[in-house]
Amino acid sequence: MSTSLPTLVCFIICFGGIASCLRNFRTDFLEEWPTPGTGPHFDISMQSNFTGLVGKTVHLVCKVKNLGNRTVSWVRHRDIHLLTVGRYTYTSDQRFEALHSPHTEDWTLRIRYPQRKDSGIYECQISTTPPIGHPVYLTIVINFDSPRGGISLVTEKGPETTSRLMIQKAVPSDSGIYRCEPSNANPSSIKVHVVNENLKYKKCLTKIYDELKRC
Repeated sequence: MSTSLPTLVCFIICFGGIASCLRNFRTDFLEEWPTPGTGPHFDISMQSNFTGLVGKTVHLVCKVKNLGNRTVSWVRHRDIHLLTVGRYTYTSDQRFEALHSPHTEDWTLRIRYPQRKDSGIYECQISTTPPIGHPVYLTIVINFDSPRGGISLVTEKGPETTSRLMIQKAVPSDSGIYRCEPSNANPSSIKVHVVNENLKYKKCLTKIYDELKRC
């Protein structure tokens, strides 16, 4: 007993001959279909964890291969905010900027004057259907360049934004000019003098002792 398999017959209706029809079909359809493994994709060997310092410009980089006519965007996960598309910036926050050199595979998101609140996940996306993305993780920290620690930065936003830099256990070497540079206002600076109270106290005692010896 034999069983016949169902046969699917496809009829192509065209004018101008079968050969011309097949040639047009191959040109208009098959050649536009992407070859598996050759479409746009991320270079996953690139760094995916970034650490920056408060106030110091940081660059997030992703590398895209075989981009073709697609575009690359950067999205902030915290609020699903579209930051850049191609080399154009789509946010009113002027600290963010897209960087890309023609004929290269690197797509960079530059963040100027980063703050602790900028820490989180950012995603580099390719405009495929559906889009494909590569997340990177950014951590912004304060530069604790002293073993004593105790350095903190507090920013309070409101009608008038204030920012306070607090240094615990300050020493004379902390003296100098400190500069505040807002992203949307003129910078301001202040000169700080740290006096060694112990040294001042010792000098005072020495002076009193010398005066007593003269009596």
